[in-house]
Amino acid sequence: MRGILIPLLFLFVLGFLWESQHQIDNERFKDVSPPRERRFARVMRRPSMLTKFVYGFYPYWVYSWEYTIPRWDLVSRIAYFSAVADSEGNITNTRGWPVTSLINEARAHGVSVDLVCTLFDNDGSRIHYLLTNPSARARLAHNLANLLRLGGEGINLDFEFPTSADSLLFPEFVQELRETLRAVNPDFYISVDIPPVDWRGSFKLSELNQVCDFIFVMAYNYYYGGSSITGPIAPFDDPTESYDVVWTCNRYLGELGGDGSKLVLGLPLYGYDWQCDGPNRGARTTSTGSPIFYYEAVESARVYGRLWDSNASSPWYRLDSWRQGWYEDAQALDYCYNFVLTQNLKGVGFWALGYDGGRSEFWAGIEHAFTPFSGSIDTIIVDDGDPEFHLFGSWAYATGSGGWNGDYYWTSTTYQGDSAVYSPALPYAGLWRVYIWYRSGSNRAPDAKVKIRAIDGETTLTIDQTTNGSVWNLLGSYNFPSGVMSRVVVSDAGSTTGRVVVADAIMFVSAGPLEIDQSLSIRPNRFELLVYPNPANSEFHIRIPQNVSGTARIELYNLRGQLLKTLFDGTIDDYDMRFCPENLPSGSYIVLFRSEQVISSANLIILK
Repeated sequence: MRGILIPLLFLFVLGFLWESQHQIDNERFKDVSPPRERRFARVMRRPSMLTKFVYGFYPYWVYSWEYTIPRWDLVSRIAYFSAVADSEGNITNTRGWPVTSLINEARAHGVSVDLVCTLFDNDGSRIHYLLTNPSARARLAHNLANLLRLGGEGINLDFEFPTSADSLLFPEFVQELRETLRAVNPDFYISVDIPPVDWRGSFKLSELNQVCDFIFVMAYNYYYGGSSITGPIAPFDDPTESYDVVWTCNRYLGELGGDGSKLVLGLPLYGYDWQCDGPNRGARTTSTGSPIFYYEAVESARVYGRLWDSNASSPWYRLDSWRQGWYEDAQALDYCYNFVLTQNLKGVGFWALGYDGGRSEFWAGIEHAFTPFSGSIDTIIVDDGDPEFHLFGSWAYATGSGGWNGDYYWTSTTYQGDSAVYSPALPYAGLWRVYIWYRSGSNRAPDAKVKIRAIDGETTLTIDQTTNGSVWNLLGSYNFPSGVMSRVVVSDAGSTTGRVVVADAIMFVSAGPLEIDQSLSIRPNRFELLVYPNPANSEFHIRIPQNVSGTARIELYNLRGQLLKTLFDGTIDDYDMRFCPENLPSGSYIVLFRSEQVISSANLIILK
């Protein structure tokens, strides 16, 4: 059951026994020759509509399969796996880097390519030597920078795993690498991979969060080939498990004070097939499990019969009483996608692209979860080259991957007063969701201003353009009139001097038309429900704005949308309500507030 106390010695031992699937597959395909340049099957270029970051590992052996990503528009970045480092900071194997044809194909679709740097070290001694040796650290940073000069836009560090003694040295090295890379190109990304459970105490997330563009959480291999019993690869919010995907994310969110803006939830596109001694979950395994790719597992489940584990929200199959296969399919992954949305994590990632076999339901799941509803009249994009786009002041034109349709405008904040105006031609009055697209970078303004003029009045937002670039970022929902009377203005007014503000594309997505007689009079109240402290332990508060009155109902739901309890149902007379999460286990929840005037929700994390 969740919450079982595991002895520290056992945790220490597990830290040396557990292997990521990255290591396992790296050993499995070690005899595959480094790839040669290849041609890619032609894939239609579609504009990206992503509202969240989507990351995909692309191993060198997949490159040799001549796998082609079928939906480049549903990928933000890919990570070519991998260049191998040693403890002296040398690169001992580049695995064919630079893979020019892959890089060019990705860039043609507006997708950036990172190079993964691996240092696999079960006892941590070689990583320790590297991190404690200044010349080795500098050598590795220099070598990686030189590899990026050949191609690519970033480095992903897959060090498995440092020991607790190096937990502060590792972010110091990441900072040094960041400085070295950005001396070459200030737009180079850097990211790190961390395990589902930090068995060794290797990673200080608060420090890493300051020096990385994102942190990739390998939320898989909860059960793996060496497990003694059968079970799910990535169990979701499972009451029978001590560790699962939700536990992992909540643990790391707790270390970050609830801020998941740089956490990427890594998910498996593989499973395991075990020989075992019984027909049910938890049967004792009688041999080491065999890895199976996503597309193989889906086909096996079709042949042998797909079963569903409601505790783990995971599919599986069995052959008589002596063999079981566990994996994650599109339905199981959707639970994780919703978690990313409700917890406002940066996005999702996958180990590994190619394992999907190009199956359409996998890509449709990403599209359903992380793109807005689109239709011929319900989605309108105003780009920097459209007639509805107007520049005022001094702006410079630029091209490059990461810009919508490969280009954008920028202006320096040194002399302020520049603005870019978007005037969409909306076919009807109604509620429209507004998204912004920009290319982020270290020289961007952390406080660019976006002003939105709608029926309800004028709203000014502050946008941090140093991060979360090349995805659609939601600015909120607004009631707009029909025609061209609405405005979205991006400007450098009041921004930090010496930085750059980018104007690229704005997207409007209809949430439904208004009746004609409402279009000029509706004034809905909008507010963000404040729940604090969050994460909470013994109690939490819900603060309600003073302008909300009358009767209200406050409900608590789990991530499956099941009502757990009604916290309040009556007339509002207290605008700071206190609640105690009695009998609720650690986990993530949704607080829903309903009144005659508003409906609003907030996420709540309970840690005990």
